[in-house]
Amino acid sequence: MTRATLTASLRALEVIRDDGAKRLRGAGMITTALAHTAIIDNAIRAALDLAYAVKAAAEGNMAPAWEAIDVLALSQMEVQ
Repeated sequence: MTRATLTASLRALEVIRDDGAKRLRGAGMITTALAHTAIIDNAIRAALDLAYAVKAAAEGNMAPAWEAIDVLALSQMEVQ
């Protein structure tokens, strides 16, 4: 299966966010539209933070990686 680039995936999420919020607002679900937008915005921001951290780490700068671990609470995740 072919994978999309991170940029393309994040742009697709933006389209989904905007269209979903528009539809929810149109249905009178303002609070749900705001929550929908906030959740997708947070996912986009987390993906960008992780991408930046990985790129910086590959260049020998570990500070952004450690910051991402703290900010995103990655030390609390269980990997299965």
